[in-house]
Amino acid sequence: MRIIINADDLGYSQEVNDEIFTLMRRRLVTSATLMANGPALESACRGAQEFPDLSFGVHLVLTEFAPLTSQEALRPLLNEAGEFAGLRRLPASIDREAIFLEFSAQIQKLQDMGIKVSHIDSHHHMHTTPGLFGVIKKLQRRFGIRRVRPSRNLYHVPQGMMKLASKRLYNFALRHWGNSITTDIFGPVMELADPKNLPADPAVTGDLALHPGDPRYAHETQWLMQADRKTVMNGHKFISYWDLT
Repeated sequence: MRIIINADDLGYSQEVNDEIFTLMRRRLVTSATLMANGPALESACRGAQEFPDLSFGVHLVLTEFAPLTSQEALRPLLNEAGEFAGLRRLPASIDREAIFLEFSAQIQKLQDMGIKVSHIDSHHHMHTTPGLFGVIKKLQRRFGIRRVRPSRNLYHVPQGMMKLASKRLYNFALRHWGNSITTDIFGPVMELADPKNLPADPAVTGDLALHPGDPRYAHETQWLMQADRKTVMNGHKFISYWDLT
């Protein structure tokens, strides 16, 4: 199997940045996605220049920190401080064009800071919200970004049939509408800890995510740092998003 280990939340804080770049230096992380509205974005962009062979995508944000655009249409998503309020379900009446403009500003900011954006994913998986499918496709067309993270479809705990069916439908549409490039599977990095969780087929591609610097996911980073590279790879080939064609 060909595996991308993607660190989410680059730019969230200096601690997050430091842990991600430490893992990259050890070649235990092959990709990362940047939060364009994150407090530590400038440090993240400087650090990314050290790794020209790895991929850096955009971690689109609708749930944390302040938006980059000042739009009244985004008000339903904001708290009194003018920051994203953390809503994981969007109001039915939310203006999709306003979200498109905000997401566009986030991608543009990364490009202006020297990041060649390899792929699209999002904070709290908001880009896989079915109501934003058209927004994501419009973003891909505008910026010429073909690679995008699919909806999670790698589980070792049984899931409901309706949930799995909706994810399969979403991922099928994501790949085939607009000739996008995705991995075959997406799930958490800890799936690497048990060889039975992942297919051995070398043709299969996977995006395995982790969240360095986040105390809730400290076990992910600890496991990667303690395991030697041979154990982590376990016969798999590590790639970046640029290797997906």
